[in-house]
Amino acid sequence: MERIQKTSIRVTVTLMLVLLSCLVVFHLLILSGTIPYNIVWGGRLESTSQMYWFEGVSITVNLAAIAIVFTPLTLISAALCYRMAVVS
Repeated sequence: MERIQKTSIRVTVTLMLVLLSCLVVFHLLILSGTIPYNIVWGGRLESTSQMYWFEGVSITVNLAAIAIVFTPLTLISAALCYRMAVVS
């Protein structure tokens, strides 16, 4: 049961990291102008300065979420390394 739970957490964390990374790439494409900013944020953005501000905040929040989601994966890896060291 413990092994299934650790595997499930690892898969969940990995999937969340992939999705959040895709969001960061999406926002970087908006910043680069590949995706027009007038079709995002509900069409509320009126200038490029607003776009830079909104996208900067969004990328910061997504990077913080990546850091938070990455923590359990790091803890699981550390616990496994510790167990392997104790057993050896």
